[in-house]
Amino acid sequence: MIKMVGLSNREFKAIIINMLKALTHKADSMQKQVSNVNREMKILRKKQKEMLDKLSVLCVCVYVCIYTHTYIQL
Repeated sequence: MIKMVGLSNREFKAIIINMLKALTHKADSMQKQVSNVNREMKILRKKQKEMLDKLSVLCVCVYVCIYTHTYIQL
């Protein structure tokens, strides 16, 4: 096949090595992007949990205020 395209063995190996280097670089770049997305998702989940906790506390406060007819000054 190499002879069909007119490449020497050395040229063919150089092309394959360059292609593999480029693919490795692309794979590394994609892995970094996936890691960044995973880190961002972890941060978002933590913030979501914090917001749900605050909402839960607020709901309890509203419930207490309504059923005891007292009001909390914020």
